[in-house]
Amino acid sequence: MFRAVLTSRRCIVPMTGYYEWEDQPDGKQPHFIHGDGLLAAAGLYDGRQEDDGTWTHSMALNTRQAR
Repeated sequence: MFRAVLTSRRCIVPMTGYYEWEDQPDGKQPHFIHGDGLLAAAGLYDGRQEDDGTWTHSMALNTRQAR
């Protein structure tokens, strides 16, 4: 699915933070992870032109399994 964009459509996504979720007896508890400034995540993007001439854009963040 990502083979075509892996080599040519990489990006950096700036963000102020992200959430990690911890399992608790009463449900999942969110923890906001942040720094003093901007953080960056690696991403992939793509776009395609629809039949009516409009563009559809998509992107995915590269993540790993939570510890």
